[in-house]
Amino acid sequence: MRAPAPHHRLHAPGRRNQTYQLQHPPGQRRRTGRTLPLDQAPRSRARHDRASKPLGHRHPGGRNRPGALPRTPLPAVRPHRRRPRRRSRGRRNHGHLLPQRLFRRPGVGHFLAERDPGQVSRGWDAACNRTVTWAQLREKATGKEFYYLNTHFDHMGETARRESARMVADFVRERIPDDATVIVGGDLNTDAAHPDLAPLKEQLRIARDIADPTDRRGTFNGFGSTPGNIVIDHIFCRNVSGPALETLRDGYGAAYLSDHYPVVFTFRLP
Repeated sequence: MRAPAPHHRLHAPGRRNQTYQLQHPPGQRRRTGRTLPLDQAPRSRARHDRASKPLGHRHPGGRNRPGALPRTPLPAVRPHRRRPRRRSRGRRNHGHLLPQRLFRRPGVGHFLAERDPGQVSRGWDAACNRTVTWAQLREKATGKEFYYLNTHFDHMGETARRESARMVADFVRERIPDDATVIVGGDLNTDAAHPDLAPLKEQLRIARDIADPTDRRGTFNGFGSTPGNIVIDHIFCRNVSGPALETLRDGYGAAYLSDHYPVVFTFRLP
């Protein structure tokens, strides 16, 4: 396997979070026995191998995978060295990956981004079931804490996206102390300026806007079928210092690992 090209390093030491997806390209289906060239539609294991080097190159403090799902319906936080597991059939679930040698997790949980959070259903006009997972993380070396939420808003339902943003914002306001550091990340399937995300922007800041350095590179590629300037993967935050953000778009040894690019957010805890 060809080694990935070296990456520019962000000169902002601190905790690093990555958000990325490993999706099956159009036409590629599991259990069909088809073998496709890696540079066209690499299969899950091969794509994970190719993704792990450039992603791990930045030694993240944690990752979230809105599109790469573990086997359990409602996953707990797992060590970042484990491979993504197959999705549960007919469900869209979400997982955190973090190095357990660095963090403890005093709290972890989930809630459904549905009209009735107590019942699994497709909320509002959503095309898929949607989940929000959260973790309260404590750094072992310093005892400092922050909260991390991971989600994937619906790609079809505008009402579902708006209500999902409201539910996340309500959780941050009602369940997390005002002075706590909060990171919210995922594929939100809309532009940051869209009114659907207004509830989030009332509680948190857009990491891409406050980071230095930062970029405005597109995060969605559609496996080459869309323009390269579409930004629908976002990180929101509050009470962080020294933020830096970078969208990773090359160095994998394959044309596309997913229809989304990874986004790396580096920050310091106050």
